[in-house]
Amino acid sequence: MDQALWDQSAQISVESGVIAEPPSQGVFRTDLAEVALELLDGDLTGENYMPIEVDLVEGGE
Repeated sequence: MDQALWDQSAQISVESGVIAEPPSQGVFRTDLAEVALELLDGDLTGENYMPIEVDLVEGGE
């Protein structure tokens, strides 16, 4: 998780009354996600996404 985006989300949450106080340091961790990503193969970010054309047929057949 990007620290700047985390901080921004926390600030918005406090300002909008979703949470009363900003979360304390160290409340999120990324090590588990990083290990999981190392174990996975393929396009995990959608960089190679190619849309397909789909013909819509009434009744779904």
